[in-house]
Amino acid sequence: MSKSKRIDKKVETVVYYCAYELVNNSCKYSEAKNINVQLIQDDKHVSLIVQDDGCGFNNKLVTKGAGLKNIYNRVASLKGKIDIDTSPDKGTETIIELKVKS
Repeated sequence: MSKSKRIDKKVETVVYYCAYELVNNSCKYSEAKNINVQLIQDDKHVSLIVQDDGCGFNNKLVTKGAGLKNIYNRVASLKGKIDIDTSPDKGTETIIELKVKS
């Protein structure tokens, strides 16, 4: 059995805080009945996917609060990608992709 390597501490910390904030936002604002959190890692990337079946929102009209700003700043600090797919009454899916240092 091969021993799995931990990812870089900075990446690990960003993933943790982003997951926390996204789940917290879903619980607080979306009225979701279900929240799905996935963490996928390969040799080059780690991806965090958070989906909910809540009320969604208009991403162009909603002002980003401190939580979302922090997520964008944390992802940008590691030159990662973030994509939020949402619309009213359709739930929300957020995908964050970060490079893993080799």
